[in-house]
Amino acid sequence: MKNVTRLFVMMIIAIITSSMTSCLKDNDNETTPITPEEAMRYMFQIGGEYSGKLFFYNDTITTSSTKIDSVAATVSITANDSTIMLKGIPGRAFSKLLPSTQYESLRKALDNVPPIDLTIRYVFYSATEDQFVYYGVYPMSKTIKLNYDGADHSITFNFYSLINAYGQYFKNQTYFPLYLTEVRLDNMLERSFTVSGYYTDNNCIYNFRGAK
Repeated sequence: MKNVTRLFVMMIIAIITSSMTSCLKDNDNETTPITPEEAMRYMFQIGGEYSGKLFFYNDTITTSSTKIDSVAATVSITANDSTIMLKGIPGRAFSKLLPSTQYESLRKALDNVPPIDLTIRYVFYSATEDQFVYYGVYPMSKTIKLNYDGADHSITFNFYSLINAYGQYFKNQTYFPLYLTEVRLDNMLERSFTVSGYYTDNNCIYNFRGAK
C-alpha cells in the first residue's frame, strides 16, 4: 500500500507541477515545487483531525445577496494513504442547488438524509518560504440513495479536479475548495455547472476552513 501511495504521489506531482503555476495566497514568497520525499514528510505533518466550517450556497437565504450558508464540519486527513474525509455534511448543502419549483420532493428527501461524508484524494505540489503548503484535491463522486414520491432513486454529485481546486495548509490550519460539476438523478444529467479558470457558478462552490 505504501508503494502504491508513493507512486501515486510521484505521478500526480509531476502532472501538477508541469501544469499549475498560480498561487492560492498573495504574498512575496516564491513557491517551489515539492519533491516526492518532501511530499511524504508533509503528509505526516498535515495528518490529523480538523474542526471547522463548510461554506456553501443556500437559495433560501434572504438576508444576504451572496446566499452563503455554513455548517459545522470535521475533516480527517490520513497521512499514509493521501485521503481527506470531509464528514458530517447535511443534505441541505446539496438540495439547495436544485430549483425548488422543479425538485420540491427531491429537495425534501435530501434535507432528511443522514449526514454525508465525502472522500477526497490530495497531493502536495508546492510550498513557500514562510511554510504555506499547497495541495491539489481530487474529490470522489458521491451517490446517495433516496425514496420519495413512492419510488426509489439515486442522486450522484460529481466534482471537478485540478482547475483551481487546490487547498493550503499553514500552522495546523487548512483550507480547500470543492467545485461541483454535475448532478445526476438515476444516472441522467439533471444539472451541470461551468468551471473555467478562476470563474465558475458561485452556487457550486464548497469551501472548508478548519484547524486542528
